[in-house]
Amino acid sequence: MTLVTYIALIIFPFPILFWINEEVGSNAFVISLFIYALMYRPVLDSIRLIDRGILSKSKFWKPFIPFWSVKYLKELFFTA
Repeated sequence: MTLVTYIALIIFPFPILFWINEEVGSNAFVISLFIYALMYRPVLDSIRLIDRGILSKSKFWKPFIPFWSVKYLKELFFTA
């Protein structure tokens, strides 16, 4: 996964989240935001770190630990 693809996948859900906030309501928005933060982003971080060879497939679950991905911030965002 390239850096551009990774960032695009991070940003992609935001228009959907804002639409949910406008059309459905704030409760659904908060639930969607939790799903994004607690499920979607850790999966993306895992895939990026596995593709870069930093994380093994057996450790796919590690980014689900809160703030664990901060340890690899440089590898996730600042290296192609």
